[in-house]
Amino acid sequence: MMENTGINASDNFCSGSNHCYVLGNSNAPNMNNLYNNLASNKAAFAASYTAVGHPSSPNYEALLAGQVTSQYNNDQSSSYQSNAANLIDSLQTGGITWQAYAESASNSGLCSFSPPRGAAHFPFIMFSSNNVAARCANFHSATSGSDTELITSLNSSTPANFYWMTPTDNNNCHDDPLSTGSSCDTYIGNLISSITSSTAFTGTRRSVLFVTFDEAGAGCISSPCTGSTNDFVYTIVIGSSAYAGHIGGTRYNHYSCLATVDANWRLPCLSNDCSATKMTDLLQPTFDLSPTSFSVILCDGCSAGLTYTLTSVNLQGTASYNANVPSGTATFSPPSGTASLPLNGQMQVNMSMTVTICSQGSHATVTFTVNSILQQGTVRINCAVKPPH
Repeated sequence: MMENTGINASDNFCSGSNHCYVLGNSNAPNMNNLYNNLASNKAAFAASYTAVGHPSSPNYEALLAGQVTSQYNNDQSSSYQSNAANLIDSLQTGGITWQAYAESASNSGLCSFSPPRGAAHFPFIMFSSNNVAARCANFHSATSGSDTELITSLNSSTPANFYWMTPTDNNNCHDDPLSTGSSCDTYIGNLISSITSSTAFTGTRRSVLFVTFDEAGAGCISSPCTGSTNDFVYTIVIGSSAYAGHIGGTRYNHYSCLATVDANWRLPCLSNDCSATKMTDLLQPTFDLSPTSFSVILCDGCSAGLTYTLTSVNLQGTASYNANVPSGTATFSPPSGTASLPLNGQMQVNMSMTVTICSQGSHATVTFTVNSILQQGTVRINCAVKPPH
């Protein structure tokens, strides 16, 4: 998360002629290069992404809890004041690994973790449910500027599923805005390069990096700011899962980002993310298959029902499927077929498998194809004695 910068001159965070915006700003060559060369950078751009409030802390809380509470609506920095449910609750329950980094923080790995701006810029320590040792062990300090600790983790053999980075105010455009030079643009350009060249991004994993700013300034010159209707911020999605070259005009905000994370791991929504528009048009068209494996206990002549759910991500088309089983061991009904997969929706396929002669540990496969994209499910057969009649 970066700070206090609008998407273009119409959303200039600073008053007067100060250039606190990205697109068209000569002090932001790296971020403009990403925007101007989306396809070659494997990136997609959200042209209508807004903050949810002012000052900073409401936007940070929105990204993790889907709401803004009274405890963090005005840059409060004290830790663990909110009882709101948050993304970490969901990740923990879902078995999704995570790590959260803040530059120049003290007490790494402890619940006394102390980033330079406290909870105001590091939302993980806003929530009382995170004030336990097992969760605090995932709070990490990073070296300002190089973020060596984050990059080392991304290059490890077992990277986490979800990462967060909070830069210092010297690097996030807060204290050194684009109106005064290019230092924060240089920082984010180097960080993006380091992340996207890590093994977590260059291997076979589906990976995507979200870069956004907390708030801009359009419509909020007067004080207090009471809305963010036109508070557009630079937001880009980079990686193998990004819809490379795409510029999306759909209206998004920080709740949308959380809703997209929810959907990726099928996590329950928390608050305003429940009604927020997911950022699926910025993601590579694909579909998810659930479950990807069954284990059935059957006997000779016995049958089992199988239900597969296909969930579209920016993909629409005819799904064809085909079952393949070891010769003479089982049959499927139907053995193949087609169904319609709606855009960003779900469809179900119901099949029945009947074992002819049970072969312990044999495997059947069901292959689904939508617009040349393939997903495969497996069925492991375990044998049981046929019950007497």
